Amino acid sequence: SITEAKKQVGIRLGEALNNPGSVYNLLLEEGDVIKVPKQLQTVQSFGGVYVSQKVVYTKGLTFRKVIDQSGGFQQYASRKRSYVIYPNGEIRSTKHFLFFKTYPEIKPGTEVYVPIKKRTPANEIASTGAAFASIAGLIVSLVYLIKK
Repeated sequence: SITEAKKQVGIRLGEALNNPGSVYNLLLEEGDVIKVPKQLQTVQSFGGVYVSQKVVYTKGLTFRKVIDQSGGFQQYASRKRSYVIYPNGEIRSTKHFLFFKTYPEIKPGTEVYVPIKKRTPANEIASTGAAFASIAGLIVSLVYLIKK
């Protein structure tokens, strides 16, 4: 038999209970498991911060405050690709428009993820630049010889 990998689906239980005919009222299938997480009073940070840690949730806690309490963004943190996972499994990403970023709301039990940018070594950048310069010089030389 084929075994399907377990997948988590975030639900909005309050919406489903208040509006039984809405899209939030999901039908269960055989083998589905409903997991009700305990009410956490912390927020966890991961990834491109200096100290991945749990922060006590207080009303008014923001994404930036969680990052600040985790030591701030690391040098190679991808701020614009940051996202959160809520206890119900929903994922919200950072929104950006021009130079402005809007970070997701923080709720009790939220996990904050800051991806790390892939680093390109300086010598790799220099060798690529030198290769392009050599090719450009070769093309200029060929054009000069053909015109002669």
